[in-house]
Amino acid sequence: MTHSLITKKIIARSLKDLMEQKAFAKISVRDIMACADLRRQTFYYHFQDKYELLTWIYEDETRENSIDFFQYDDPERIFDHLLHYVYDNRTFYEKAIQVHEQNGFFQALTSHMEALYRTLISEWAKQDGFRMENDQVDLLVRFYSRGFTGVVENWLIGGCREDPVVIAKELNDVVHIGLRTQLSQKSGETMSGDRGEST
Repeated sequence: MTHSLITKKIIARSLKDLMEQKAFAKISVRDIMACADLRRQTFYYHFQDKYELLTWIYEDETRENSIDFFQYDDPERIFDHLLHYVYDNRTFYEKAIQVHEQNGFFQALTSHMEALYRTLISEWAKQDGFRMENDQVDLLVRFYSRGFTGVVENWLIGGCREDPVVIAKELNDVVHIGLRTQLSQKSGETMSGDRGEST
């Protein structure tokens, strides 16, 4: 991890700690850097303002807790990782989504989930031996990524009352069982059609 990235993470941690106590609008750059025990000018080496910092947290942490897990953990556990991350940071996110100047969290989440679903479908295609046209993949990716984001948004707005384990299991049933079964069936139909054409 580079020194710059470490500094960014320290600054981000300070903002998140402060948002445990008060609203984003009432937090200044001076407050953030005092909490981080760093010079105020250091902030501007990395971020233009606190809104850019907030967006960076969305981008960095949703990536770390979604698509990055695909490199070293089972796909079935990704929803569990991501939902527990949101749950553990729920005070921060419940306040952050009320920042009307930007809605970067849901944009970042959707973007990373699109990458995740695209990777999942590609991996399943290799394992199960089916082919899909790009426009078919694009449709499924948009549908499932926006559906996931909608579930998380409603969960946050509702105060994260449901257990993340329960939500993760339901999503796994829908995606890892439901979607993969549907794709495998489509694969079987395609192969049957291919055999029919060759006779």
